[in-house]
Amino acid sequence: MDTYETLIKTFEKYIVLTPEEKELVKKFFIIRTFNKKDFLVNEGELCEGTFYILKGCVHSFFKGKHLEKHTTHFAIEDWWITDMTSIIFQKLALTSIQALEPTTALFLSIKQSEKMFEAIPKMEKFFRILSQRNQASFQQRILHSLSMNATERYLNFREKYGFLESRVPQYMIASFLGITPEFLSIIRNKLSKQK
Repeated sequence: MDTYETLIKTFEKYIVLTPEEKELVKKFFIIRTFNKKDFLVNEGELCEGTFYILKGCVHSFFKGKHLEKHTTHFAIEDWWITDMTSIIFQKLALTSIQALEPTTALFLSIKQSEKMFEAIPKMEKFFRILSQRNQASFQQRILHSLSMNATERYLNFREKYGFLESRVPQYMIASFLGITPEFLSIIRNKLSKQK
């Protein structure tokens, strides 16, 4: 299978690419591999681009004032991840992105994305749609965190992302939900008894 096949299919969910454009778009991405626990982006450094995950699982997090980690995102196959604030404002990254499994990603640097948009203008449409979808997802997450109790947030997580539970440690799921691992265990035990 062509390394870029899933990437092209992802693009074609929202735009139509000619055979020539499909070949051209590949030239803007670099294949990068990471071992478990490797950092794709380090907090406090400039984030230089976006990662499309081909294989593996990563998470983004920031450290609290007591150096505890707060998970903000997960990304698996066919998902994108970056520190958008660092990219847009060219400021140091607020989050770190770390591999939870051996991971292969396609990396698109900021400079290469600009060249790609010039060469294939419709790619800007794809990334606009991707950005809008991410913004909507982020807004939903904020609304859920403000309007749902911890059990409801966990049930919502399981409904949307239950497939992550076998790939991500429980303490990271708890962090993502804004609760302690101990409280997540209590919730899970209560739910298993209700079945």
